[in-house]
Amino acid sequence: MRRHVSNRDRPCCRLPDAFLGTPVQQAAVLTMLLATLVCVDISVAAENFAETRARAERGDAAAQFNLGSMYYRGQGVAENLTEAYTWFHKAAEQGNALAQHYLGRMYYTGGGVTMDHGEAVKWWRKAAEQGYPDAQWQLGSSYASGDGVAKDQQEAVRWFRKAAEQGNAEAMDSLAGAYESGEGVTKDWTESFKWLRMAAEHGLIRIRFAVALAYEDGEVVPKDEIEALAWYNLAAASGNELAIKFRNRLEHRLGRQTTLIAQRRSKEILAKIESNQ
Repeated sequence: MRRHVSNRDRPCCRLPDAFLGTPVQQAAVLTMLLATLVCVDISVAAENFAETRARAERGDAAAQFNLGSMYYRGQGVAENLTEAYTWFHKAAEQGNALAQHYLGRMYYTGGGVTMDHGEAVKWWRKAAEQGYPDAQWQLGSSYASGDGVAKDQQEAVRWFRKAAEQGNAEAMDSLAGAYESGEGVTKDWTESFKWLRMAAEHGLIRIRFAVALAYEDGEVVPKDEIEALAWYNLAAASGNELAIKFRNRLEHRLGRQTTLIAQRRSKEILAKIESNQ
């Protein structure tokens, strides 16, 4: 049986004795403590890597995916995309949907393997057919652009919808775009806005401003300046300079009392966004 090794048994992780001293001495102790935490993280990561690799070499598909992820991210081991590809491929061949998705990404970008968008689509399809939403969105995007597969807008919408119905914000945005343009589906501005707002409510920050504009314009949805200001607040909080300008303009026109109401509404929306994460 392997003996448990405590942090104190690891030479690099020996903790300093606590003491009260000058501010400089206390700062030195704090620095040592922080270094200790980093050391522990490195030791644990190295131990996890060894255990994961052992299970992966025994044919465990989940471990093979995890090992590929470690190489892909440089977690517990030096980043190595070639090794990442090797282990993702082993897991993917056993039907691991996450590995199939990442393998598709590697073929698409050419990281660790020769770029091949057709091969990327092949692996995304395998993961998508197992219900993995990120792969469903990627497959839909491939059909929409004709990248790696024959262009087919209806097939794109079909996969966007599958992913969107599982909460994938990017797919919701893509579905909103399809309804706006009428590509692959009957043009429907109301349906487009429905999916656009849902994407924003599921954390897609870049479209908060578009939601705010829709409420202020009142062309697609009933005009609602409080709701518009609430979304401008959220867009401005993410650093959108145009949203800051529009928020300030609307606040000046609506006055302090309405601005306070909109701020409370922003908090309600943000709580909903956080609950969707």
